[in-house]
Amino acid sequence: MTFDRDRWQRTRSLFDELIEMDSTARLSRLEAIGAEDPVLREEVERLLLADHGSEAALSDYLFGSSPSAPRTLTGSRDPLGVVGRIVSHFRVLEYLAAGG
Repeated sequence: MTFDRDRWQRTRSLFDELIEMDSTARLSRLEAIGAEDPVLREEVERLLLADHGSEAALSDYLFGSSPSAPRTLTGSRDPLGVVGRIVSHFRVLEYLAAGG
């Protein structure tokens, strides 16, 4: 795999734009990005999730939050860690419930 500087700059620029948005605006913008370039959307989402994960880890350390109940980019609980991922040909948008 080769490094594409222009692609990285575009991805980073979108990350910087999206990180400042509230969750509703962020999701809308991600959908627009995905309509043009689904792979770019996934790259940006991975950066957002990584950033969120590092903030959550620091928050857990400082404030004692439960690490067994991670939160998604929108702040909702996601105990399975699947929100924002593609499973088969489906994109998981939100956690509804668990059981069996």
